[in-house]
Amino acid sequence: MVTTKRGKTGKPAFNVTTTQSFQSPTKKVRSANVFDYMNVLNASRALDGTDPDFPSDLIASFRNGDRRAEDWWDALVDPPVEQSRHSVTMRGGTEKIRYFTSIGTASQGGLLRGDDKTKLRQYNVRANLDVSVTDNFEVGLDLSLREKYTQTPQGGAGGELGYVAFTSPLQEAYIGGDYRYPGEGWSHLNPAARILSPGTENILQM
Repeated sequence: MVTTKRGKTGKPAFNVTTTQSFQSPTKKVRSANVFDYMNVLNASRALDGTDPDFPSDLIASFRNGDRRAEDWWDALVDPPVEQSRHSVTMRGGTEKIRYFTSIGTASQGGLLRGDDKTKLRQYNVRANLDVSVTDNFEVGLDLSLREKYTQTPQGGAGGELGYVAFTSPLQEAYIGGDYRYPGEGWSHLNPAARILSPGTENILQM
């Protein structure tokens, strides 16, 4: 059973609570490396009797370091994520009137690298008032307000981690490995570009 905190007779009493924590994925999405990726697709072409997708000189360029393969998990995921909660409460009252009020905030950063869009911001306000009209009659008033602000990257929310499993390791996520500049390709084809694109969808929940 969930019970709501109520006011108590006495002088105003204040309570301040602050929590700070960090969140990281418990599992890592595993995907084929660049050589397994090219070998599987070339083997499929061989079964069809067609030319390979990836010629031997291209494969050699990755082996000798002339070209860099992309690890999309490392490119996209950048834990830990900071989480914080802060709240202030006040309670007190007389034999006739008792009150309890609280104000709280919560925030959580984005799990993806360079992600300033999926941050969560939440604000809570609660006020409870109990009035003893007579010895046998009591009136209670409860007020509660919550506002939650969220954003999603261009093209929708929640799908970027899914790209870890099927985005080609031949495609570089960032220009020169600089996490500020996503590599070539339309934004919806490069998940790093989706995250860093200027377009957002803003959501306010109350």
